[in-house]
Amino acid sequence: MKKLMVVAAAAAASYVACAAQSIKKDCYTTPTDEGCPAIVFKLTASGKVTADMGDYKSVKALKISKGALILLPGDSASEDACCYDYVTIAAQVKANKTTYKLAILDQEITKWSVFGKNLAKAEELDAGKSTTLETDLGFAVADDAEVLQFDDNENAVTGVSLWATGFGTMKYALSKATSNKSVCNPKSTDPCLPVMTWKNYKGWFAGSFDLVNDNGWCATCECPEKDLFGGTWTATFQKKLTSAAAAVKNVFGVAYEDAAGDWADAGDEE
Repeated sequence: MKKLMVVAAAAAASYVACAAQSIKKDCYTTPTDEGCPAIVFKLTASGKVTADMGDYKSVKALKISKGALILLPGDSASEDACCYDYVTIAAQVKANKTTYKLAILDQEITKWSVFGKNLAKAEELDAGKSTTLETDLGFAVADDAEVLQFDDNENAVTGVSLWATGFGTMKYALSKATSNKSVCNPKSTDPCLPVMTWKNYKGWFAGSFDLVNDNGWCATCECPEKDLFGGTWTATFQKKLTSAAAAVKNVFGVAYEDAAGDWADAGDEE
C-alpha cells in the first residue's frame, strides 16, 4: 500500500473505509466538513535515560504511563482523500523522579503499512468476512524539533531527537454494504467497503537530547553535547479520540493553546 487513506467520518474512526477493492491500491474517501480525523493511540513507554544528579549524572528509569501518539493528515490530503504523514507526541514523561509534561508537534511518519501472509486472502474475501494482517509503524523526531513543555518545571527539555519502530496486527474485513447502504458484491462494480481496524503496536525507541551535565568523560575524538535515552513503547488504538485536541486534553487534563494552535477549543467529547 503506497499510501494509507483513512475514513474521515468520526463515527467510523475505529476503522478505515475506502472505495478501492484491492488493499494494494490507494484508498480514497471523502472527508467530513471537519476534514480528516486524527488517528490516536494511547502511548506508554519504559526505558533508561541519563539524568542530572547535581554534581554528577547517572542512568535512571524513564517512563511514560500517560501519553498519546497522534497520526495527522499530510500535505497530500485533499477534499477527496485522507493520508497521513505526520505524528505528534504528547506525554507525561517521568525521568528519574521528575515528571515533565511534553509535546512535540508534526514530526515525520517514516513508515506505516499493512502486509502479511493473509494479504492474498484479504483480496478475495466475501462480504462480511475478515482476516488478520500485520502492520508496521515508524516515526522520527528531528533534532531541531520544538519541545513544548506544559508545566512549571524550570528545567526545559531541548534538542530532542528520536527514532522509533513498532509492529502489530490489525483486522481487515469487507462490509456487507456499500457506502450508500445497499447490498454489496466484492467482485461487482458496486464493491464492498474495506474495513481496517487498528489494534496495538509494540516497539523500540532510541534518541538523544541536549547535555544535562558535562561532568563526564568521553571516548570519542570530539565530545558530543548530547545525552541519551532509549527503551520500549506500546500504542493502543483509541477509537473515541479523533482529534489532536481531544488527545492532548486526555493526556494533560486540560487543553493548551500556545504553539498548539487551535487545540484549546477543538476536540471530541468522550
